[in-house]
Amino acid sequence: MTEDDIKGFERELQLVAKAIAGLGGEVSPIKVLPKAMRIEVEGIEDALGYPPPAAFRDVVETFSREMAFSWQLELDLPPPLKDIFYGNCEWSLDAIPQLNRDKDGWVAEVFPNADDPYDAVWHDTFAFMSVPNGDYLAIDLAPEAKGAVISLSHDDGAGHGRRIAPDFSSFIMNWSRVGFAGPE
Repeated sequence: MTEDDIKGFERELQLVAKAIAGLGGEVSPIKVLPKAMRIEVEGIEDALGYPPPAAFRDVVETFSREMAFSWQLELDLPPPLKDIFYGNCEWSLDAIPQLNRDKDGWVAEVFPNADDPYDAVWHDTFAFMSVPNGDYLAIDLAPEAKGAVISLSHDDGAGHGRRIAPDFSSFIMNWSRVGFAGPE
């Protein structure tokens, strides 16, 4: 991320927090820890057995090793916003190994068949965020995917396997512009 990207992202965080609070919603404190050192990212690579995707690595090494922000809103919004009631964005370099062990547990127990199109979406992924409903947001590690961010649904969710963004950096920048709505 460039310095301009970081400033823009931080500005978006503040704007979303102010807007939700202005609507009477609950807003968590914004948590942005310092950026990770290269050796810390290499430690995650050792724990995983493969390197984190380049765009994820770039974000944690240039912006923040851990970020968390969420909000809740109890309003009857008109369509197409009707089903939006919360937003949440988070990642933590330290949580990545356990998060991926948990995701890999789903692969082994529930989605083991790499030849099945539904199961295959779970394979060769790097989870960076668990969703409260049991789903994950992940980065597709398949060479043809080139690091795209995708949704992993554990229960036939409509967005399963959907490409959300071309890479992690684009994902967080674009998601900030829509207030981190979802991620369910």
